[in-house]
Amino acid sequence: MADSGNTPECVKCHVTGLGDASGFTSVEETPDLANVTCEVCHGPGSIYKDRETMEDRDASIAAGLTLPDEATCLGCHNDESPNYPGTFVYEEMLKNGVHEISR
Repeated sequence: MADSGNTPECVKCHVTGLGDASGFTSVEETPDLANVTCEVCHGPGSIYKDRETMEDRDASIAAGLTLPDEATCLGCHNDESPNYPGTFVYEEMLKNGVHEISR
């Protein structure tokens, strides 16, 4: 399998912060951003990552935490994905999400 950090059809969804000044530039220069991280779905953590803010959901949201929705997921889980099988059904995927979802 190809390295998703260097393959054009993969890099747009499998790196963090592509196109942002502090985001992914290359596997060699920014290896910590070469995979899907929390920030891909939740936005830049530097603006809400301190412990006190993260322990308060409302404070996290006020500080910029993004709460992903169906449109967020469909940004990558779509027909352009070379490896995503079938149709992405948001409600089904919520049941099998990356981590427990608190709404």
